[in-house]
Amino acid sequence: MLVPTQFFNDQPPPAALPGSPLFDRLVLERPLVLLVALCAAAGFTLMVAIARDQRRTGATIAALLLLAAAGVFVLSALVQTPREALAARTRTLIAALATVDTPALDDLLADNAVMRYAFARRGIGKDAIITHVQRYLGGEYALASHSVREMQATLVGPRVGRTQVRVRAISRAGPRLTSWWLLDWTRGDDQAWRVTQITPLHPLIRASPR
Repeated sequence: MLVPTQFFNDQPPPAALPGSPLFDRLVLERPLVLLVALCAAAGFTLMVAIARDQRRTGATIAALLLLAAAGVFVLSALVQTPREALAARTRTLIAALATVDTPALDDLLADNAVMRYAFARRGIGKDAIITHVQRYLGGEYALASHSVREMQATLVGPRVGRTQVRVRAISRAGPRLTSWWLLDWTRGDDQAWRVTQITPLHPLIRASPR
């Protein structure tokens, strides 16, 4: 937050995280394309059937296609994939940081959470992270608004995940800051995802490799 605005806003994007499996992406996470395709196929089938005077057959096939579209819609609404859960938790974390919501931060950060950056290459722990947020974002560097501009989420293992997020923040003092962050997550016995490591990806503030 202390780096001049111009150094943040021109940051090139980091390498993208691995994407979701095809089924998860098309059916569960972003079903709009599939829904449109099924509905369009139903309409096209019915038009062809009418032109060939096979209305009953066409209506049956169209109804099945529309039923499939409804099933995809319901399934996507009811099922939250781990990647969607990670993305949602990331947005909650960003909001908690921006609004200095200490109870939410305490829940979102694992007990062994660490943040590594250029001025603390060995990292700072959970208590220090919360103290820094209270001191800076709760004081002279308080934010007027914030937004998540890009979000990526991936699974590293059954209980380990990672998100990469581009955040835009507007300080009450005026500067607008945009930066990329890498977050490592673990899923606890209560099935809740919590951050284990926060890594700034901007070259001016990220920690040097060991």
